Parts: sequence; C-alpha cells; structure tokens
Amino acid sequence: MPRRRTQPQQSVRYAATEHDGRHQVVDQLHGYALSSHATHAAAEDVVRELTVSPTAAIEA
Repeated sequence: MPRRRTQPQQSVRYAATEHDGRHQVVDQLHGYALSSHATHAAAEDVVRELTVSPTAAIEA
C-alpha cells in the first residue's frame, strides 16, 4: 500500500485584525500593520489581494 505524503502546512502571512475599532491588515511574518480600514470586509479584501499577489504590498 503506497504511503500518503503529507503536504507542509502553508502559514498564513497576512491577516485582518481589529485594534481600537479599526480593522488592520497585519503582516504576521514581520509583525507590523500594513494598512488600516473602517470595515472588516475592506481589510479582508486587502488580505485576499496580498495573498494572491504579494507584490501588491510593495506597489502600495
């Protein structure tokens, strides 16, 4: 019976968090906020964009 290879778990680099009533996009690898937004949905949109295209952070 063939062995099943486990795939390495890919860590989540960008996350949307709330701080003082503002929703921030945080780079969890380096530990700093990249941007601040009025709504959680807006922060999540940025997280999705950065996950698909990490160079978006450099361009911003």
